[in-house]
Amino acid sequence: MPNKQQQIQTQKPVQKQKLSQQQVLLARLTELPLVGLEERVKDEVNANEALEEGRLEDNEGIVGTDVLGEYGVSTEDTTEEGDSSLDIWESLEPNGDAESLYSVDDVQTPRFSNENNSEVPIGDTGSFISDLLKQIGEYDVDDNTRSLLEYLIGSLNSNGFIEKSLFDISNELALYQNIDVSEQELEHALHILHQFDPPGIGARNLRECLLIQIDRILSQLPKDNAIKKRRLLELERKVLYDYYQPFVNKNFDKIMEGLGLTSEEMSAVTEGISHLNPRPGTALNESASDTGMTVIPDFIIETEDNQVRMRLNEGNIPPLHIRRDYIDELKKFEKRGKPLAPRDKEGFVFMKKNADSAKMFIETINQRRHTLYKTMKAIIELQKEFFFTQDDDQLRPMILQDVANRANLDISTVSRVCNSKYATIDGSVYSLKHFFSRARTNAGGEDINVRKVKSEIQRIVDEEDKNNPLADEAITEMLNALDYNVSRRTVAKYRDQMNIPKAKLRKEI
Repeated sequence: MPNKQQQIQTQKPVQKQKLSQQQVLLARLTELPLVGLEERVKDEVNANEALEEGRLEDNEGIVGTDVLGEYGVSTEDTTEEGDSSLDIWESLEPNGDAESLYSVDDVQTPRFSNENNSEVPIGDTGSFISDLLKQIGEYDVDDNTRSLLEYLIGSLNSNGFIEKSLFDISNELALYQNIDVSEQELEHALHILHQFDPPGIGARNLRECLLIQIDRILSQLPKDNAIKKRRLLELERKVLYDYYQPFVNKNFDKIMEGLGLTSEEMSAVTEGISHLNPRPGTALNESASDTGMTVIPDFIIETEDNQVRMRLNEGNIPPLHIRRDYIDELKKFEKRGKPLAPRDKEGFVFMKKNADSAKMFIETINQRRHTLYKTMKAIIELQKEFFFTQDDDQLRPMILQDVANRANLDISTVSRVCNSKYATIDGSVYSLKHFFSRARTNAGGEDINVRKVKSEIQRIVDEEDKNNPLADEAITEMLNALDYNVSRRTVAKYRDQMNIPKAKLRKEI
């Protein structure tokens, strides 16, 4: 007898969480640093014709929410003069209770001032790219090769290398530029780029970068009176070409045996290679006058006489509002008693969509401000001793959850705020990540700041014998002798976080 199949329908309650469009936008804007937010605001103003920069005014003055109805939103500060929770000195005793220093109202109506913003300019990459493009004119190339050189220059990474394969670049040119080019043609253009300054630009990896620089120096040496220098350079080239991996791993014995070098010659080769530039494209992220990447702080904090003052850096973000003519036109549509004609309905829907989008963007910008303010306020309260002393020893163990609980925010929100933000404390710049540290315990059960453990690891490495560097096991024993309760695995993890190589890679001749 055949089995009968029967379908049974049941109901099961399932709880699902779905983020609204505004919540998604808030998450994206919150994780942006100040420079990224400035660009995002510009893009939004250009894309949405309902959004406009500046203050919204009429003949009577500033237009308020009573006139604009549901579209009466603006990023312009509307608090009364002198009523500012961000731009005011607050008493904050180092050993006092910070809980009572802020009220709910403080978070509801903050003022955001642009006065005296201590910005540090971001490096200008345009001049470096422009210099490379100008160098194309120094070579007799046809239009096709010129186009390839321009595309290769645009493909450089932050180190000045070409990471993509020539095969991938060829496909990109065919797909996006409608240019049919072979890998051989790209190889020819890349060879020309390798002759540009700075030497090593356009290399496909570090090995090729260093070899290009050595070849450039060799080609410029006088033929007669540089025999010793030439021999040393040729040795450096042979080491990089034939013994690159042993050199990277500091397996000098294998190199010396293979090339028949003395320890003095190996030391000279190592010294010569160490003076080459491993990142010729560093200028892509630097200005001509700066030696490193600079940042613009998102928070400006000042302390004086047991008082702290904190405000947000608004940078070049302008006040935003919805255009008055947009609002007036929407009100006309809404006041019509009869149904709209198809053409008018299409225009109304278009304008309503833009106005709603602009309103949501403005509200999200304001909400981002409140979120950043609440997060930084919580960090100050939890690490108040550090803000007065700027002594890392005063940093108490703190994780993202501690700040989230204090600020009454979700931990993911706090993570987005702290991911790429900076603060200046009396002129000194700190990443927000600097204020976080997990706690460890010693043999007596006392809390130990992880930053102190890392500081001890750095000290031990700095003082070790470079001819016989200490392994992780030896460092662990030394730390435990100092009453730091750590394992070898923990030491290895902290060493990696501090960008300290393994023992064999720290070995010097």
